[in-house]
Amino acid sequence: MDKKMFYEETLASRIAFGDRIRNLRYLNNLTQDELAEKTDLSCRNLSDLENGKINTSYATIYLLAKAFGITISELFDFEE
Repeated sequence: MDKKMFYEETLASRIAFGDRIRNLRYLNNLTQDELAEKTDLSCRNLSDLENGKINTSYATIYLLAKAFGITISELFDFEE
């Protein structure tokens, strides 16, 4: 895989994951401030994550799933 294709695929993945986090936040009637408090993440970090600007760690994925009361598998269920 060439660098351009890799970049495009990772960007698409980051955007899809960010959209999923934003949708779950809306479904749970949470503001970014409230989700930040539940996860001990900064609002800036959550904003960047929701907008596909950054990659995330397993620890952050775990904290997000826990905050939404779902499993990590459910966090990655983009079909909902």
